[in-house]
Amino acid sequence: MRSSDYHHCHLLLGSKMKDKQPDIKKQLLAVLFYQNVAGARNVSVKERYFALAQDVGAIHEDKEPKHSKELI
Repeated sequence: MRSSDYHHCHLLLGSKMKDKQPDIKKQLLAVLFYQNVAGARNVSVKERYFALAQDVGAIHEDKEPKHSKELI
């Protein structure tokens, strides 16, 4: 692969990530909110941590994070 090919691929991937950035930010803010509510309702730290890990994995795989919401 030539360096110019890498540059074009990098630009394409970068633009895709910028398009998804607002969605990811909204999803992370929602997960943070659900985690705070779960903490206020005395859900155990272990359960909240496990749900957070699953939600971050879901966001990484372009799926809807639902595990933290299920805690409350």
